[in-house]
Amino acid sequence: MELTEPDIRRTFEVNTLSHFWMMKEFLPAMIKQNRGHILNVISMAAYTGAVMMSDYCASKHAALGLFKTVRMELNQAGHRNIHMTALCPMFVDTGLVKKFTLKLVCDYRASEKM
Repeated sequence: MELTEPDIRRTFEVNTLSHFWMMKEFLPAMIKQNRGHILNVISMAAYTGAVMMSDYCASKHAALGLFKTVRMELNQAGHRNIHMTALCPMFVDTGLVKKFTLKLVCDYRASEKM
C-alpha cells in the first residue's frame, strides 16, 4: 500500500463522493416531480479486489454501497417512480487497465460460479 493520502482522497472524491454530490443535487427535484432516473456508472471492481488497486476497488465498493442504500431509502419513502441503475462495466480501454491480464478476469468469473 504505497499510496499517498492525497491520492487516496482524490480516488474517493472522483469514484465515490461524486455520486453522492450528484444525487444530492438532483434528487430533490426528482422527489418533487415524483419521477426520475439516476444512472451511476460504477465498475465491476465494486464486486472484487485487484492487486495494487486497493484505493480504486474500495472506492467502487463504497459507490455501490451508496447506490444500494439510496435506492432502499427512496423505496422506503415511497418514491417508487424514481428509478436507479448501477452500470458496472468490467474494463474500459484506458491506461488504468493495462496492468490487468485476462487471467484476472477469468479467475474472477470462476470464483463467482462456485
